[in-house]
Amino acid sequence: MSDIIAYTLILLIGLLLLIKPEISWKITHHWDTIGGEPSDMYLRYCRIVGGLAIIVSVTLIIVSLR
Repeated sequence: MSDIIAYTLILLIGLLLLIKPEISWKITHHWDTIGGEPSDMYLRYCRIVGGLAIIVSVTLIIVSLR
């Protein structure tokens, strides 16, 4: 049961990275820049990682329910 909770948390983080990668940038880099914005490459990278996290977490949830 705790595995499903962990996989669901990964799924939610993946969705956040896929839908709003700017939030990830603000959490990790906003404090060390003045008026800076994330690059397009960073946003693309976050979306790719988010998509992979979603795929992996859904797969793990399905496998653990069997």
